[in-house]
Amino acid sequence: MLVSRLSVLLVVIGTPALAAPPSAPDCTPAGGAVDRRICAAPDLARQAATVAASFTAVQTRAPEAARPRLEADYRAFWAFLRALCAAEWATPAMQDYSGPCLQERLDTQAAFYRTRALTPLGAGGVL
Repeated sequence: MLVSRLSVLLVVIGTPALAAPPSAPDCTPAGGAVDRRICAAPDLARQAATVAASFTAVQTRAPEAARPRLEADYRAFWAFLRALCAAEWATPAMQDYSGPCLQERLDTQAAFYRTRALTPLGAGGVL
């Protein structure tokens, strides 16, 4: 159910040419542990949808030449998030590491797309 709501949200917020690249959480059984964690937790799923919406909004405003860099940044963010928050190295005492890790990174990335993504690379953006 959550998967279909997230998919509908992605379709509604973007046109086919500007939709979020297919790096957002994979909520199918084939998805990894981090993706399944996001899909299973409504607050994390909402945060992931906010990242996708923020990405789509900034991509819509971006100059055509910047769009491939924004898409590369979006894909890199999801790869980084999956690697960092999987916490395969975590000890049993750190069992809930992935929850706070995901919350913080998703919030930070959504804020980046809302505020700094279209600034020059040296100033923290992708241009």
